[in-house]
Amino acid sequence: MVNNVSFGARFQKLPGKITAVKMEKPFEVDNPWGEGKLQGKAGDSLVTNLLNGEQYPIGPKALADKYEHLEGDVFQTRMDKPVYIEADLPKGDKISSREGVEKTNVDGIQAMEAIDAEGKPYAIPGDYFLKAYAPIDEAGRKVVEALKALLPKTKVDIVEFLSGVKDANGEAFLTESEIKTLLNSREGLNGPIDKYEEKIMAVLNNPEEIEDIAGWKSRAAGVWRAVQDPLNSTVAANPKLFNY
Repeated sequence: MVNNVSFGARFQKLPGKITAVKMEKPFEVDNPWGEGKLQGKAGDSLVTNLLNGEQYPIGPKALADKYEHLEGDVFQTRMDKPVYIEADLPKGDKISSREGVEKTNVDGIQAMEAIDAEGKPYAIPGDYFLKAYAPIDEAGRKVVEALKALLPKTKVDIVEFLSGVKDANGEAFLTESEIKTLLNSREGLNGPIDKYEEKIMAVLNNPEEIEDIAGWKSRAAGVWRAVQDPLNSTVAANPKLFNY
């Protein structure tokens, strides 16, 4: 219960992960939280939130204070103490949140109704919620299962799938940075990433493709090459998917 308001399902916030690339020259990016541009100075880093794709500049001290380094250009939020919220599927088609009245379903993505530690209600997109929060009680686990059933399948499964792909030695085939690159770029292809998720899965389910892609300097680029020009063995296993 938060400030005498309770949804009966509790969740713990997971450490957020980002990539941070140090920039040698001044730069600017679109403001993900409003209008205009955000300015970065030479020596600042360009941050990309791996959960929702938001980008913003950050100075060296703020980066060191707020995040701990994991590998390469991947960092994780420093969390001095656990952060808990309560959340549930909304009962109606709108949520009265701290940002105002919000719809509970936007472009097919179900939102969650949550209460923060100060008792303030807010809305969280369902696909983001599944990545950013973990249930800590049975009620929370039931809410997660109900939410998954309402989300488009690919919105839930693609990141989990890519994270679970292994190489011939049983090691993770793609780093978190490579997964982010894969999901946020199209290497000359047209249309949303959703159009290609089945083909990506088909390619990475073929050990021959895995072996071939492993030789690429950028494995994300290698995956896109395979989607456009799959091996015969991939096509033979998925003729309808690749229109053969």
